[in-house]
Amino acid sequence: MQRAQPAPSKSKSQRKEKTPPEIDEREAALETYQSPEALPIFWISKWVDYSDKYGIGYQLCDNSVGVLFNDNTRIVLDTAGNQLTYIEKNNKEHYFNMEHATPVSLKKKITLLQYFRSYMNDHLLKAGERVSQRAGDDLARLPTLRVWFRTKSAIVLHLSNGTVQINFFNDHIKMMLCPLMQAVTFIDQNKLILTYKFSNLESNGCPEKFMHRINYAKTMIERLMAESTKEVEKVNANPPRQQPTINVTRLPSTSSNVRLASAAEAPPLGLSSISSRR
Repeated sequence: MQRAQPAPSKSKSQRKEKTPPEIDEREAALETYQSPEALPIFWISKWVDYSDKYGIGYQLCDNSVGVLFNDNTRIVLDTAGNQLTYIEKNNKEHYFNMEHATPVSLKKKITLLQYFRSYMNDHLLKAGERVSQRAGDDLARLPTLRVWFRTKSAIVLHLSNGTVQINFFNDHIKMMLCPLMQAVTFIDQNKLILTYKFSNLESNGCPEKFMHRINYAKTMIERLMAESTKEVEKVNANPPRQQPTINVTRLPSTSSNVRLASAAEAPPLGLSSISSRR
């Protein structure tokens, strides 16, 4: 009986380096790949675009409501409906208790806020309604909507805490990129919530169905930052004697009443090194 000859050993040049395993959509949905602890504290769960007359109204995931008006002032009411914050164009904040008298000058804006709140509660579905609030989340400062615009395929929303949210029109997928958590969260058509750390996506790859959305978000953020830089340079070149109302050149297919000044304030999101895995 003859012994089997051992297979010839391969040279180093012939040996193939091990590559990280590719992930598919089923694997990406596994809890072992996700980071649910990195879910953002706040995102916009409902919104109403009435910018042809007044502005855009929205509800945060904790049921607080706010309005970004066409004059770039903002108003937000907490979940209980008691604490009201009004923010001027120059970012000066004013705080009021709804149980006491509020300024007559804000009567119309408060009425509009209450109208938006009632309409959204009665007619709109809540994105991420299955998520329970974590301990300590109620202590976080309420963000406001600072910038928003529409494109042909999505609405882009930028909160004052740096979170960038993109709601896609065709398949209703929502994407939230949170610089604080360094993570991206998706809410898909089936209301499934998937949260991935940027560092995990960088090392393990990203499903193709999400990769093109992350690239889209990167493009939107770059556009915001470019417009913000132009605005700052314009103001520095012509310092006004009084606080100006800044008119920003509109991007194609965006809302006509958007101020893009706050986009550059968002911390970096770390999207440039994420690769696709099919």
